Amino acid sequence: MKMKMMLFVVAIIALATAANAEIINVNMYASSGAAANKVPQDATLLEGPAGGLGETWNQFNVTSGIGLLDSTGAATTVGFTNNVGSGWLRNGDLEMLKAERALFGKGGDTTHTINGLIPGDLYNVWIASSVSNDTDAEAGHGEWSTSNATTSASLQAISNFDLNTTTWEYGSNYVLFENVVADNNGEITFLGDATDADEIEPGSLATRLGLSGWQIETVIAPTNPSPDNGALIPSSNPLTLSWTNVDPNLADATDTYVQVLFGTDPENLSEQLTVPAVVSTVDVDASVEGTYYWRVDSYRNGNPATTVYTQPVEPNVLEGILWTFDTLADVPPTVAIDTPDQMTWSGEPVQLTAIVTDDGNSDVTISWTHDSVDPNIVVTIVDGDTAIPTVTIDKPDAGLATITLTVAVNDASSPTLIDTASVQIDVYDDACNMARAGQGLFGTYDRNFDCVTDLLDFAGMAEQWLVDYSATGPTDK
Repeated sequence: MKMKMMLFVVAIIALATAANAEIINVNMYASSGAAANKVPQDATLLEGPAGGLGETWNQFNVTSGIGLLDSTGAATTVGFTNNVGSGWLRNGDLEMLKAERALFGKGGDTTHTINGLIPGDLYNVWIASSVSNDTDAEAGHGEWSTSNATTSASLQAISNFDLNTTTWEYGSNYVLFENVVADNNGEITFLGDATDADEIEPGSLATRLGLSGWQIETVIAPTNPSPDNGALIPSSNPLTLSWTNVDPNLADATDTYVQVLFGTDPENLSEQLTVPAVVSTVDVDASVEGTYYWRVDSYRNGNPATTVYTQPVEPNVLEGILWTFDTLADVPPTVAIDTPDQMTWSGEPVQLTAIVTDDGNSDVTISWTHDSVDPNIVVTIVDGDTAIPTVTIDKPDAGLATITLTVAVNDASSPTLIDTASVQIDVYDDACNMARAGQGLFGTYDRNFDCVTDLLDFAGMAEQWLVDYSATGPTDK
């Protein structure tokens, strides 16, 4: 079977410094072949899967760039690095597919990092790939993935056996990662994995993974949902939803209104209220156990009940992120250990503290256990059915023993849903052994190592008084 595959990468970077969330467009052009091929393309014709026709484009045929321009030509702090190989010229109806950088190692991996973003902010990223040859030996195929948090699938495939170069088609010549969270360094990293030999089917060839360009845009939407996205909470009516509204300056708004949508069907949410953006809470009915979805949309030019918003509504309407939470009539308890790992000596009690979180709708059971299987070690747990037990460990043998204590909690309504947490205790022979071996303490003049500097140490020093242990001559090594 003849297999023709293509990969195309386009990324749109939302300008971190722009007040109205401009897009950054980047085109990657050829770096191999004749000199006439290694020139930027006609920027007036460039258009990615997220648009950009007639906008400012950054063009590179190298593996890094800084100070990228946004779509209006304004400078930003956004940059990129990658380890993609060289590239070559090709033919294509879409201008961005006429040249690309490619990972020349068939079946290899490549890393593409966008930097200079705002840590914790959300971005939509478009990636597209293309290779220049339509023969089986030079086909393009593979997967793009990210380790950054995203509401999209973290791994997405490109498969284009027909080498579509005339229209943008998701999964054929581009992929889209939505609501990607920039990490603490202000970076979003993607891994390109070109398909290995025999990976598609026995006898299939290894492929390349090309990089034709990229675009990224800032997601402007309300943040900080409460309940937390994905939370499990008690059923209640009323339940207060809260959020942080979009910064009016960032939204480039004149009179922002928010509309809260809520329900159990993500495709059919009901309007709860539409109010000026100074409001950031609403009470809803979440009394029935189940999964609930909600979203806060922002209307930048006034009340949608009185202001006409034409289609397409962007950028006048900023659609919020779809949040979700689950409810139960009685949420199972959770537990965490508040006491750090401990060290003690044989027979010396240790006080432990656990923090149990519960909705109080049914009785909570707490139990502590240990992992010692040595019959000579005796572990005594006092108040083991509470969150603050006292543990005493007696061990007759010399040497260090490490015991793990585990607390388990559940409640009457869900006895099989058990949460646990553990803490370790190192047990030494005695207090002196713990001080020296465990804490690394020592006395400069404690010559007999009993953790006390006293007359015994002076007596030992007296026995050695004026003893000369200088070498008296050569000796064997």
